[in-house]
Amino acid sequence: MKQYKIIILVFALIIVPNNELKAKGCRVNYRWQQIGPDSETDFLDLKEITFVLSDDFINNYDMVGFPSFILNQTNMQLLDMNQDGYSDQDFVERIDNLIIWKSANGSRRITTRGCGSGSGFNPDCGYAFISFKRKPHLISGSGNIEMHAKGILPNGEEYRRDHIAETSFFDCPIETENDSFSNSKRQLALVIGNANYLNDPLSNPINDAHAMSKVLENLRFEVITYENVNQSDMKRAIDEFGQKLKNYDVGLFFYSGHGVQVNGENYLIPVDANPRNEADIEYDGVNVGRVLAKMKNANSLTNIVILDACRDNPFEKSWTKSLTTKGLTFMNAPTGSIIAYATAPGKVAYDDSTKSNSFYTAALLDYIGMPNISILEMFQQVRTRVIEATNGKQTPWESTSLTRNFYFKQE
Repeated sequence: MKQYKIIILVFALIIVPNNELKAKGCRVNYRWQQIGPDSETDFLDLKEITFVLSDDFINNYDMVGFPSFILNQTNMQLLDMNQDGYSDQDFVERIDNLIIWKSANGSRRITTRGCGSGSGFNPDCGYAFISFKRKPHLISGSGNIEMHAKGILPNGEEYRRDHIAETSFFDCPIETENDSFSNSKRQLALVIGNANYLNDPLSNPINDAHAMSKVLENLRFEVITYENVNQSDMKRAIDEFGQKLKNYDVGLFFYSGHGVQVNGENYLIPVDANPRNEADIEYDGVNVGRVLAKMKNANSLTNIVILDACRDNPFEKSWTKSLTTKGLTFMNAPTGSIIAYATAPGKVAYDDSTKSNSFYTAALLDYIGMPNISILEMFQQVRTRVIEATNGKQTPWESTSLTRNFYFKQE
């Protein structure tokens, strides 16, 4: 008989310096994986999810509200809690150390396909969002939340999955008095747009670069902008940016143009590139690792890398298909940084030939200047907009190792 499983993220760990702490409103995300048959049509009728709060969590955190959920791509409505703590459709209650969600209609259907790994958003996964405040007396510690699920299999059997644990991730860390970034921080950005390719010219990157540069300047970044650069100029721009960044608190790298992955490495494509095969890309392209290394070496407090570079590989017809994959591959963000992708690893991002900007950059431009929302909240808004604009064909991702809050604009 087929086995259906739900794997739920349940563990969180934070270590913070011994400074005076502020109790900040934060949100912890728990992602659970549906690992079951290969068929995407198989499903589970989810009836109930139980959160079990450990004593350590209760002692160290104050719950702000009840959980809300995204079940997965098949059932992607966000089950928001209203201001009284209850969903308009579903039932949530708190009993001692338990938080119990039950479907108002008896069950909600979700697919059981696997969702893979990685810290970014994955539309095949289910998510739970829990708001909390860290108690200000706590200097360091950990908080544990278990999650258990009940459901009905297609054959009518009741299904239960207990004690399934992986690492969870927080939307905002706990801050010291000086940790939260505001407009007073020294901020430097390098913006590159490449469009005039010999093989496959693009419609949006130059407009993307111009618009992003203007917005970042309004957000008090010092901005260095390049367009349609060859490999030599692109490498030099990155190196000079890394050197200059040593005198700044925040670094931001934005790229719009072609990008490819080969043998597990991501490369940005200069306009003069013409690699005849996969082996040439090392010599014709610019490895994203160069950007990450230069920013890390600058020792700036926060680094942001935004890659609108997951379009179709213009060279793939002449390349060995076993060595190359569509889009970009997942990269772990170095400590203190976030890497944002226009779409999920291995997937393709789209230009919007009917408008000035790509779907991804257009969404960024709409949300990046919104006041008083954290960078992760901003990227979540961008993700939702792009999913809607592309009818689910494109889902932006992030990889984050941020160690403190960052706001593009605070009022």
